[in-house]
Amino acid sequence: MPPATCETEGIVGQVTAIPINHHREKAGLDKNAHFPLAAFYASINFMRFIDSKVSREHRYSLGTDSASGRPYLSIPVRNRAVDYEEFYLLTDAEYNSFTADPMLAAKFAARCGCRALDERLIIAPGPDRGSR
Repeated sequence: MPPATCETEGIVGQVTAIPINHHREKAGLDKNAHFPLAAFYASINFMRFIDSKVSREHRYSLGTDSASGRPYLSIPVRNRAVDYEEFYLLTDAEYNSFTADPMLAAKFAARCGCRALDERLIIAPGPDRGSR
């Protein structure tokens, strides 16, 4: 398969796959895998999310969206082509509670994984939405 040519939003060059080691590693997934070009464009937004706490056991991260200054909880998800994270908006009170009590955060993450809190998604999922 020939590499794709990127000419979108100032990105010029050839890209076939990009390693996503950090996000895979923190979720306990294969850190040597690659993801396709479409996911590269989505990953550009990941740079704005700054994790402050990661729970490998319960598979969630807490942090701050640097674009808005608002707290979030993220969970790793997987579809047929790529592993990625979904980011859910938190209130300041929830962020403080989840930082103090990881079990509360784990329960919230489980509800996110069941798609019960989709109205809080910071970035809308694509048509091939993954699952936990």
